This record gives sequence, C-alpha cells and structure tokens, in this order.
Amino acid sequence: MVMLFLPHLTRAAEISFDIIKTTTAPLGPILIKIILFIFGPRKDPFEIEKIPDEPNMPELPVLVDGNESLFYHIVGWSLFSIFALLVSGLLLFIAWRLILWLLSTQPHQKKAIGPWNLFVDLAKRLGMVILSIKNKLTAWINGPQTGVQVYMALIGWGHLSGLTRLPCETPVEYGTRLGNRFPLVKNEIHIVIKTHSQMVYGPHANNLEMLSLARVALRKLRSPANWPTRLKSFFLH
Repeated sequence: MVMLFLPHLTRAAEISFDIIKTTTAPLGPILIKIILFIFGPRKDPFEIEKIPDEPNMPELPVLVDGNESLFYHIVGWSLFSIFALLVSGLLLFIAWRLILWLLSTQPHQKKAIGPWNLFVDLAKRLGMVILSIKNKLTAWINGPQTGVQVYMALIGWGHLSGLTRLPCETPVEYGTRLGNRFPLVKNEIHIVIKTHSQMVYGPHANNLEMLSLARVALRKLRSPANWPTRLKSFFLH
C-alpha cells in the first residue's frame, strides 16, 4: 500500500514541509535564541566582545571544544523527553477517562458506595464490554442472519470505502452508486441489494439459499484484492 500511494504521500510530504517552513520561518530566530539562552554556554560578564571583521557575520555563536556536539545532544534529548511526556500524559488521560466511564452510574441506578460495590460495578461493566465484543466477533464470523443485516453490512462496507449512504437514498439507489464507484464488484453489490429486497419486501424472508449467496458476495467485497481500490476511493473522493 505504501508503494502504491508513494507518489501521493511524497507530494503531501513536500507540501506539508513547504507549509511548515513558510509558517514557522519568522519564529526560527526567536526559537534558536531561546534554546541557546537555555542550553548555550554562559559568557563571562567581564569579557569584551570583539567586533566582527565582516559586516554580514551570522548571529549564531560558534561553539568550540566539543560543546557543539553536547549542545545538539541536549536539545535532541530535551525534545524527545517533551514528546515522551506528552504521549504519556495523553495515555494517562485516556486511561483515567476510561476508568471514570466504567465507574459511572446510569441515571436509573443508585450510586454505589464502598470499594466492594465499585469493584463489582467495574467487573459488570468489563463483562458487558467483553460480551459486546464477543457478540460482534460472532456476528462477523457467522455472517448476517437476516436481510436487514445483509444491507447494514453493505452500508458499513461502503462507508469504509469512502461512499456513505445518503439519508434519502433507497437501497437500490445506494447500490447503483456503489456499483458505479466499484464496477469490478458490481455483480456482488447487486446480489446483496437483491437479497435484501427479496427478504424484506418479498416472499423470501427465510430463504437460506439467498442468504448464503449474499454472504459469499460480502466475503468477495471484503477481499484484500479490493483494498487498493477502496483505499483510493476513501482518500480521493
């Protein structure tokens, strides 16, 4: 996927670099002076500064005697430490919000009192999360069981492929749009839409054969062979 989108990623990186360079150019000298003031070598207050011979002398002082390497090491580790602290703070904040959500009570529930009640409530909520994940995995492995679930799976596939269903669209209209965007899997999309229409509006509510064909069509739609086209549609439309 990286090799497929390498020209687009390269162009995006070049544009981003030009934008960053243009917008931060006025702040460069100020930032460098601040960094040098914090980490740079201290001058003797009684030392007389020599007047440079050339009029266009650069403003940045030249560090000698190995101080240049030490200076860049200090700056590099300082920036890395700041980034690590930001990431750690973000992870701690997410974990804290998750714990608060797990410990929060519903409007119809009484607020639990005591550490044991809090532990029981937390265990129940974790069990509900695990059960929900298990049910979703089971539904994903076994496939849709009704015509409505077949159509909802197609809507999710289209949303992840960059083509969201409009509120005013009928299933047939949405299937037509999907078929025009992805002509290589147009037949599979038509099978899913037909199955939904026959099972919901027609006399085939419990037709296992049609449901099996729709599951096969959904598996073909989710095949990794369609990922490049789906990613292109998701990012470019």
